[in-house]
Amino acid sequence: ESNRYIAFEVMSKQEIKDFQEVKDAIETEMRYLIGDLGLAKANLQVVKNTWNPSSQRGIIKVERKYQDHVKASLTLIKQINNKQATLRSLLSSGMINRVKKLLIGG
Repeated sequence: ESNRYIAFEVMSKQEIKDFQEVKDAIETEMRYLIGDLGLAKANLQVVKNTWNPSSQRGIIKVERKYQDHVKASLTLIKQINNKQATLRSLLSSGMINRVKKLLIGG
């Protein structure tokens, strides 16, 4: 299976520092959108060591066929742990290094 790496950004008035809160929000919204079976097939992983609380950016790894589902679910998130927030995808690539360059470079 080929994977895609999606860089995302959290936009919120309050800084979200806890990686687990972001991960839970993304996984919950994906589960609502495509169900448990779809989530298992998508092999969704929010990559922990890429989350940067200061820039509010991170990377999601997903099976190629489900990248559009992930992007759609990101737009549906309206809050993270009772803090108003919106998420957007920044870049999608088959190579994680290309996506990491965006996160590091700004």
